[in-house]
Amino acid sequence: MRVVPLVVLLLSLIASSVTLAQDAYVAGRDYIVLDKPVATDDPSKVEVAEVFRYGCGACYSFESLLKDWKVKKLDYVNFVEVPASFDDNQEIHARIYHTALAMKQLDKMHAVIFDALHKDRKKLVDQDEIRELFVDNGIDGKKFDKYFNNYGIINKVKQSKARVTAYRVTGTPQIVVDGRYLVTTERGGFQGMMSVVEFLVDKIHRERQPQS
Repeated sequence: MRVVPLVVLLLSLIASSVTLAQDAYVAGRDYIVLDKPVATDDPSKVEVAEVFRYGCGACYSFESLLKDWKVKKLDYVNFVEVPASFDDNQEIHARIYHTALAMKQLDKMHAVIFDALHKDRKKLVDQDEIRELFVDNGIDGKKFDKYFNNYGIINKVKQSKARVTAYRVTGTPQIVVDGRYLVTTERGGFQGMMSVVEFLVDKIHRERQPQS
C-alpha cells in the first residue's frame, strides 16, 4: 500500500480548495458573459455598474444593501449608476437622475427621489412637481429648470439608454461588472447577486496582476 506523504496531501487539499473557490460561480448559470464588451468609465479600475429605475420597487429595496456595499468597496472598484428607461415616464426619471448628478446634488437627492416615488406615491413626471421636490430640498428652482431642459442632460439620457441596450438588460436591478459580465437576482436574490459581483471583481483584479 502506497503511503502519501502528509505534505503532499496537504498541498493537494489546498489546491483543491482554491479550485473550488475559483469555480464557485459559473458563466451561463450564475452570470452572463456579454458577446460584446461595453466600454467602462475608468479602465484602470474594475467597474461595477448598477442598472436601476427610480420607479422600480426592487431597486428601492436594494438600496440599503447597496449603500453598505459602496462604503466597504475596495479602492480599485469604480461604482457607477446607469438609469434604465423602458418607457416615457422612466425616461423622465432618468432625466431627473442626470439633472441631480450634473448639479452635484445626487448624494442629497438620490434617496429623496426614491422616497418621493415609493413612500409619498408621487409620479414625478411633471416638471413643476419635480422642481418642487428639488426646491423643498434647498435647490434653486431656476437653476433646476436650466439643467433639466439642457440638451446635454437629454443627451446623457440617450447615452444611458444605449448603454442599457448594449448590456442586454431586460429588468432592474441588475449589475454589469467591467462591461463584460451581467449579474441578475435570479439566483439568490440581492445577496446572491452581490456575492457573484464580489467573485467577478476579485477574478478580474487577479487577472490584471503582473505574472511573476
